[in-house]
Amino acid sequence: MYEVTTLENQFGHSVSVHFTGMIDLRQIKNLIDDLVELEEEYPAHKLLVDFAEVEQVKLTFKDIKSAVDYVKAHDTRVGIAALVTGKYLGRYFLAKLYADLVGVFTGKENKAFQGKDSAYRWLGIPCSIPSK
Repeated sequence: MYEVTTLENQFGHSVSVHFTGMIDLRQIKNLIDDLVELEEEYPAHKLLVDFAEVEQVKLTFKDIKSAVDYVKAHDTRVGIAALVTGKYLGRYFLAKLYADLVGVFTGKENKAFQGKDSAYRWLGIPCSIPSK
């Protein structure tokens, strides 16, 4: 399950997505579709996707590749995205793999981080986006 929060300030448009519970390929594809819709209202927004409170990850390498293919076919976003995984190294490597593959195949700038502070700095936004 995820919740999307938007923020507008002097740094531009920002969107924060906070995942909890379980994450799987279906949720990733749903999120991509939701973000495409947000692009119309918040063009070129900066995106922070927070996976730190996810309890279960049901994603395989094949799922990651399928998500990247889905991005190639459907994602019209032009903003940058930071993926925050929390302390779990395996989740960080999955997020990094996804970000790297998206970058190679689409040219979109995504980056994985274990902590929010470094993600906020990379995005160039203040650490004031509400989170749960």
